[in-house]
Amino acid sequence: MALRDLILDTFQAVDVIIVFVTLLFGMKYPAIVNALTEECPEGSKAKSNLKRRLRSSIATDCLPVLFLTSISLHVLLPLAVEILRLREVSIWSLDMLPFAYIIITLWVFIILAWAVALFVKMVAKTRRIS
Repeated sequence: MALRDLILDTFQAVDVIIVFVTLLFGMKYPAIVNALTEECPEGSKAKSNLKRRLRSSIATDCLPVLFLTSISLHVLLPLAVEILRLREVSIWSLDMLPFAYIIITLWVFIILAWAVALFVKMVAKTRRIS
């Protein structure tokens, strides 16, 4: 199978997932930031309620984004490596399909890195609450 056909097939397979990941991240990001910026209250009952809300936010906001983004990157990355191995990807090239594929793969990687950073911050904040 030609590289161009493989790129097109992969795009068709993951385009809906990529859109969903991007929208899901955009929808969940404000909830995650709100949970991270919430002040730790005084009192053991208030602290346990905050810890429960943070754990719930990890399960409902962070983990779905991490899971879907990881799957997307797992599907996209092998072909991106193959594109880079087989040909030179150039911004000035007339064949924009390989370049676009690399850019989309980098976009998914950036979303995954940001989601992992937010997840780590959420877990750290949950552990800090005593």
